[in-house]
Amino acid sequence: VVVKLWRRMPKENHFEVEYAKSSMATCRVCMAKVPKGALRIGHIQLEAGTEVPPAPLLENDATAAAMAKTDEDKRAAIVAGATRWHHFECFSRMRGSKWMAANLPRDPKSIQRFSEIKKPDQKKVVQLWKAMLVSAGGKAT
Repeated sequence: VVVKLWRRMPKENHFEVEYAKSSMATCRVCMAKVPKGALRIGHIQLEAGTEVPPAPLLENDATAAAMAKTDEDKRAAIVAGATRWHHFECFSRMRGSKWMAANLPRDPKSIQRFSEIKKPDQKKVVQLWKAMLVSAGGKAT
């Protein structure tokens, strides 16, 4: 009898912020569509040491994968499609405060594409991050 031991690879949490490119994404908290142009925050879990691939050209990861020319591009499209999007207003309810304290980056400016959003929206994200970290007992930078 052969017994296989399943060893789970540690996961890393990555966050990104952007304006919705279309109205295809669904908020994973309220399950409503995220309207095109709305500020949204994404969360993706990857195996430790894996870089976040660039977002596919299409919101729909299956369509992006089907249109990809190489196997590597198909894999990247599928992995990139694993980002779980949230309305800006819903993001703080994504997980409990204990999880947020353990997994949110301390500096919201380190979020992928943070520098690409408008200054007033950057301020909103910084305020949201501070509020989430304070309510979770963590410290924001």
